[in-house]
Amino acid sequence: MANQTQSLPLPPPRTCTRTDFTALRALVPRLPAAAIARLCYDPELAPHAATPEAMDRLPAHDAR
Repeated sequence: MANQTQSLPLPPPRTCTRTDFTALRALVPRLPAAAIARLCYDPELAPHAATPEAMDRLPAHDAR
């Protein structure tokens, strides 16, 4: 029984845009959320992400 193969469901792969990846890299040196939102996102193209509040929701930002 221990040597049987198991089939585990895998979640779909996560994708991110080039801008999302740039913003994620900006979290590493702990740049302020307002600066990341201002520098990485265009409010006209990504109004959902171009605010400091949106950047504060990222899990890595909570670890400060």
